[in-house]
Amino acid sequence: MPATATASVRQTSSRFSALMSLDDLDGEYLLDNYLTGFRFEGADGQELSPIFYDEKIANAIAKLEEITGIDVLERDVVSEKHDYHTTDYMNYAYVQLFRIPCQSVSEVRAVYPTGQTIQVFPSQWVRLTVEHSQFHLVPTSGSLAQVLLGGGNGYLPFIFSGLSYLPGLWEVDYVSGFAPDAVPREVAAVICKLASIEVLTLMSDLVGPLGVASTSMGIDGMSQSMARQLPAFKARIDAYKVDLGLPGPTLGVDPKYGGGEIAQLRRNYVGLVAASV
Repeated sequence: MPATATASVRQTSSRFSALMSLDDLDGEYLLDNYLTGFRFEGADGQELSPIFYDEKIANAIAKLEEITGIDVLERDVVSEKHDYHTTDYMNYAYVQLFRIPCQSVSEVRAVYPTGQTIQVFPSQWVRLTVEHSQFHLVPTSGSLAQVLLGGGNGYLPFIFSGLSYLPGLWEVDYVSGFAPDAVPREVAAVICKLASIEVLTLMSDLVGPLGVASTSMGIDGMSQSMARQLPAFKARIDAYKVDLGLPGPTLGVDPKYGGGEIAQLRRNYVGLVAASV
């Protein structure tokens, strides 16, 4: 049987990074990279404050988390319960965590329904797949037989009495979401496009007289007319919706838009395709 090699990948570019900090996702970044060429003012003629853009970015993060099931913000999860299945246990205690992705697992416990702790597993045994929040417990060298069988077959004795299922046996403490300084750029791009759509939709109402699509003026036999596109930033809004795979007034719900960036994130982390938003 061929040996399995573990690859270690190190980024070598000093100028570019596949990760960025949440602190960098501010109004200036949004204006410079996704609202290029725009500087928005409120009804009072003053440039919009950074708080306005921060709120739209926060809304976009919340929306992305809701429609994908992916945690963008960091969360501490304590005592998440998982059922015991013999087949999963014999497959090195395979567990699929509820929140995705999982940064790290701090503790895994086996707990009886009475609350009594049977075993606290060493953290170094955890073999975690970060993107999908899945882990196995792989004992360190020399302890495999002891962990699987226990001293005198006393460890998890229901295995040997024929019990194949027990609800809520496993308890897991872990950290979900992305580290604040290590958010993948593809996630940041989706956040910025969602935030930009909200900004552009709101600002469309402030371009010209409210609700007026066209105007005309006539003086001494001369006339001039002007028509506005409603909403004013429709082309940019539609372009971002296509990128994201979102339905819209002109896009409908054509299945081909299921290949958008939001659906791709779900495939990368959750393994499912978002059918609609």
